[in-house]
Parts: sequence; C-alpha cells; structure tokens
Amino acid sequence: MAAEAYVIFEDTTWYKKHKEEIRQQIFLLDTYVRHPIQIGSYLMKEGEYWLKGIESKLPPADWPYSVRIFLDKEDYIFIEISAHPPSIERTLTQFLNWIRKQTSIIFQDEDGEEFGYQ
Repeated sequence: MAAEAYVIFEDTTWYKKHKEEIRQQIFLLDTYVRHPIQIGSYLMKEGEYWLKGIESKLPPADWPYSVRIFLDKEDYIFIEISAHPPSIERTLTQFLNWIRKQTSIIFQDEDGEEFGYQ
C-alpha cells in the first residue's frame, strides 16, 4: 500500500506562481522517469510526474514508478510513495529541501502528521 503525503504551502500564492519552477526541479531529479504518457497499462495523468528508484531491484508489482508527484492541485502538492529505495529517499529529500529554501512548507502524511524527509 502506498503512503500518501502532502506538501502544504504557508503561502499558497508562492506555489501558484512557481509551479513551472517546481516542475523543472522534478525534471532534474536523477530518479525522474522520462517516458511517454503510457507504459503498459499505466497511464500518466496531466500534472503527474513519476520517480523510480535507480537501484537494480524493481518496485512492487513491476510498477513503472516508485513515487508519483501531482502538481494538479490548486494549493498543495500531492505525493504518493509506493517504494522507498535509497535513491528515492535521497531525491525526495533533495526536492523538498529545494522547496524549503524557496518558501515555508509542511510535509505531512494523510493523517496530518509530519512526514519527515529533512
């Protein structure tokens, strides 16, 4: 079962103004999946970006991703984490720390608890 997490912005106007910069940061992550819109039966939605661990072990059920990042929400980023290999832990931390350098955020799980990745 995947873990659900939310990047909550103290200043939601910052998020709205900088979505393209956030998207560009995702593209720079070494775990970013560069691929067509569909892999097998997995269909990527608009505003959805995939990360996949670069370790040799495949994600559960041969999923083409370990993490899905959704930038389609109006005032927060939704992140679904399906696998936690070291490369994913590292790149999620890198991504979140880049955002933290720009603006104040809370990274929380579906229960509203602090998720980590500091």
